[in-house]
Amino acid sequence: MTKIASRGGARPIERTDNPVIVTRRGQIARLESSLTPHEAQIEDLVFLRKMLKRANIPFLLIRDHKNRSVLAIDIELRSAVERELTTACATEPMYAKTVDMPGLSPVLVAEGKLSPLADPRIVRLYRRRIAPGGFRYGPRFGVELQFWAFEQTVIR
Repeated sequence: MTKIASRGGARPIERTDNPVIVTRRGQIARLESSLTPHEAQIEDLVFLRKMLKRANIPFLLIRDHKNRSVLAIDIELRSAVERELTTACATEPMYAKTVDMPGLSPVLVAEGKLSPLADPRIVRLYRRRIAPGGFRYGPRFGVELQFWAFEQTVIR
C-alpha cells in the first residue's frame, strides 16, 4: 500500500484499491474518474437492490417518466429500510435528498435518517462523487426510493 501524506502534519493515510473518499464543504464524496453519471446511478441501484434483498425487504423496480430507476417499497417497512440503509451505508458517502418537500438539505444516510422529515414518501439516494475535473454527481443522478401504501385493491 502507498502512503499518502496529509496536510497539516497529520499522520499519513494508507492508500488501498477502494475509492478515495474526500470531503468538500462538509460533505463526503468519492473521487470518481472512471464512471459516467449513468454508470454511477446503476452502481447505486445495484448496491440498494442487494441491501434490500439481504434484508428480505420486498420492492418493485420501476422507471419513472424520465427513465429514472425507482424502488417502490411498502410504507409500513420504512423504519426497517431506514435501519438497514444506515447499517449498509456506514462506510459509504450515501446521501438521501427528500423529494416531497423542496428546499431540504440532503442527509448522510450513515447518520441514521433518510430525511429531516419524519415520514418522507419519496427520497432520492445517491453516493456523492466528484470527478477529477470538478464535475459533481449529486441527487440528479440518484435512485428514487418511494414509499407506497399497498392496500387490498389499491396501491397509492
